[in-house]
Amino acid sequence: MLYKRKMYTKSVLITGSSGYIGSHFTKYFTQKGYHVFGLDVVEPKKELRHYLKDFLHTDIADTPLVLDYLARHKPMGVIHCAAKALVAESVAFPQMYEDYNVTRANAFLETCISSSIANFIFSSTAAVYGEPLHIPIKEDHPRSPVNPYGETKKKFEDILLKKHHDKEINAGIFRYFNACGADFDAELGECHEPETHLIPNVIKSILEEKPLHIFGNQFSTRDGTCVRDYIHVIDLAHSHYLLMEQMIQSQMTDNIFNLGTEGGYSILEIIDAAQKILTKKVHFEIKNPRPGDPATLIASHQKAKTVLGWEPQWSDLETILTTAWAWHQKQ
Repeated sequence: MLYKRKMYTKSVLITGSSGYIGSHFTKYFTQKGYHVFGLDVVEPKKELRHYLKDFLHTDIADTPLVLDYLARHKPMGVIHCAAKALVAESVAFPQMYEDYNVTRANAFLETCISSSIANFIFSSTAAVYGEPLHIPIKEDHPRSPVNPYGETKKKFEDILLKKHHDKEINAGIFRYFNACGADFDAELGECHEPETHLIPNVIKSILEEKPLHIFGNQFSTRDGTCVRDYIHVIDLAHSHYLLMEQMIQSQMTDNIFNLGTEGGYSILEIIDAAQKILTKKVHFEIKNPRPGDPATLIASHQKAKTVLGWEPQWSDLETILTTAWAWHQKQ
């Protein structure tokens, strides 16, 4: 049975709340009037703390602590962002990814169900699709991941969807590629160690005066470099907000959504835009292509538009680059 509660203030638990995507979701939902409860193995930075109603510093699979946290706060829904998310690392350590993204995630899901959590949104990845058979990628595209990271996300999707179909929990899933940009106040931004994402690496190459590495320039694209969807992190936050609002009102039946621009940008287009918008020179070096890198990955967002009323509003390159640049300059 799905559990519904009447509350005067909406509330949500966000896992991975100290991370890049989770921190932006935390701020966004707070600004939308939600009480946000965070859960992460990393303590939140001081800029984030005042957006959190409460924070639990623990692993998602620490069942006793998570049970107590959920019992105390009784959130109306959960947004699950916590995950291991580096493709190369997943290839080197597949069992670690299986443990965290599947085994521990499943333990957390069971804890949520036993705590009568009504709504659960999984922040998944378009990497579950693998090599695209058609562009843009729609939600009914076959899922055939080409790396352990994508495979573990697919496995947890399947677990979650079964629980949803069995009416144990009301679930939604978002699949998207490259989150990027920073919040408009330059409080929060993107910084990973190691950094593997293009936008922050473009900015780091400018600030540190080191060449950017481009892996291949002979792909079957308009300029030979890979084309990808780049979605501003606030557009992602908005999509999760729209879905949570709908889920609170009703049981979702059509609950899997791709988030994309349906256009995408090549690596050289991003470098060119960065040089024009930021008025800085980007030095780069061409390296050998990485195994398994598809030429083009672009997702459709038509279903999200129809069901949720979502379209990317801030995923143009000027907004992406200027917000990311503003945050990096403050560090």
